[in-house]
Amino acid sequence: MRVLGINMRQLDGHHDASACLVDGGRIVAFAEEERFSRRKHAFGQQASYAVSYCLAQAGLTLDDVDYIATPWFETGNAVRGPAGSNPEISFALHPVDYESERPPDFALDALSLVLPGARRLPPVVHVSHHLAHAASAYRCAPFEEAAILVIDGEGDRVSTTIARGANGCIEPIAQFPISSSLGHFYEAVTAFIGFGHMGQGKAMGLAPYGRPVHAFNEIKLHDESYEIDLAIDDGRCDPVRGGWRGVGAAWQVHLDRRFGPPNPSRMTIDPDSMRPRDTTRWQQRELDIMASAQLVLEKTLCHLASIAVRESGSARLLLAGGVALNCSANGAIRRLPFVEDLFVQPIAGDAGAALGAALEVSAWAGCDVRSDFTDVALGPAFSDDQIVSILRGVGVSFTAPDDICDVVARLLARDKVLGWFQGRMEGGPRALGRRSILAPPQSEEMRDRTNDVKRRARWRPLAPAVPVEEAERLLDSLMVSPYMIVSDQVRADIRHAVPGIVHVDGSTRPQTVDRARNAPFWELLTSFQSRAGLPCVINTSFNDEAEPIVCTPYDALRTYFSTDLDALAIGSFLLCKDRG
Repeated sequence: MRVLGINMRQLDGHHDASACLVDGGRIVAFAEEERFSRRKHAFGQQASYAVSYCLAQAGLTLDDVDYIATPWFETGNAVRGPAGSNPEISFALHPVDYESERPPDFALDALSLVLPGARRLPPVVHVSHHLAHAASAYRCAPFEEAAILVIDGEGDRVSTTIARGANGCIEPIAQFPISSSLGHFYEAVTAFIGFGHMGQGKAMGLAPYGRPVHAFNEIKLHDESYEIDLAIDDGRCDPVRGGWRGVGAAWQVHLDRRFGPPNPSRMTIDPDSMRPRDTTRWQQRELDIMASAQLVLEKTLCHLASIAVRESGSARLLLAGGVALNCSANGAIRRLPFVEDLFVQPIAGDAGAALGAALEVSAWAGCDVRSDFTDVALGPAFSDDQIVSILRGVGVSFTAPDDICDVVARLLARDKVLGWFQGRMEGGPRALGRRSILAPPQSEEMRDRTNDVKRRARWRPLAPAVPVEEAERLLDSLMVSPYMIVSDQVRADIRHAVPGIVHVDGSTRPQTVDRARNAPFWELLTSFQSRAGLPCVINTSFNDEAEPIVCTPYDALRTYFSTDLDALAIGSFLLCKDRG
């Protein structure tokens, strides 16, 4: 049974187009369209190249696919219900036989590169958005039974879902409408303080610089639910049938009345790259507002986690949805005494909904879907033969060291910042040792220089990669954290040695590296430790601020030569700029 999951462009504001191929209940390939189009978040784009990659990776054509799964109902099939805590506003599947009716244009657009020559369009199954998110967590987690919490801006008229996964089935416990969207709340505050669209990750990093002195009493917590008491113009947003524009507009009006005019976002043109560069500045007012919003988000999510655990009867908690990318909030949830185990889907945003939709339809079609999901390295890979051909074709100088890991460790020990391109590309927003920029962690100057290489603001925190065996030496928590999506505190007795990965509040966003999952990266880390005596390196995504993570050797070479990187380890080969 082969299911092709596609996060298609169906509505205004669509982002994070992606595709996933599941064969017999097992994930074969996953990729985001942005990695091919080189446009961050692929706003308004179809997943055409991602679909082509997934089929090519398996050596299949569209004729070999049994079902197409899409993580949206918003095609006239939406299930709608009353506002408030409702057990099932939208949580179902809807198969459509397009042999008897014309396929919608969005499906034809998404499949435009693979339709020519195909004999038929496979049956399409629409999976409601939050069910797809829930499935992306439950069907990838190592637990048979768990509580599930999905939190995002909105999807199919829902902003928050509490569910239970057990015996291979996912059942909703409570759902909350768009008017109660925590995602829209956080995005509105993010925009108010001066970040542009999709700036929530940056805002999360800025929050620790402020003081949480403001209460957001509009967000009310009840024993079995929560609500947001916000004046919304019903002409623009009905709590059920409305959309993100109305809720976002209501928050902007509210924030403006309470705090005064918003902080303007400022962009300038970088004279070297000729690309826009964020030069927004913040006063104490903006820092305090952001810190306060982050704290209320954490408190609300912890409250929802308590409801999910209590109502599901399971102390194992799964998180998905765009808000689950908030690492600081995830860290607060992990510290709750009643949460025994926590799994956060590392591709928690809308791109990961394609993965969840494909897995859910596979289960619906009768496959035994107990995913062997242990890694997000599901994208394209390039052999040494391919890489050397490309390097020779573009005429660059390179060497082929006997041990690329040891050579890179020596460069890091000499305070070099370098690109690391190995194996299959990761899915999701974090680089996890396949498409990474690496640097030594022993000074704030190295953190600043790494941010300079990426053309990012110097205040932005950077994260460590640490061998799982050394995590206890670096981190307060003993939990394994392979996906760099849950914050932790750096041990007080080692902070002075690794200031490059310590945020202003003593936190960090670690990746624990297991040799079985990623042997080359683990070997590099252990080699660096033997040379520098430090248990971690700075690990950030291989891209500059204006682009997505690199996908191909050509992307890596372009980024290497257009930034201030000292070296590039690509497959078994090394490129170095002559800097002594």
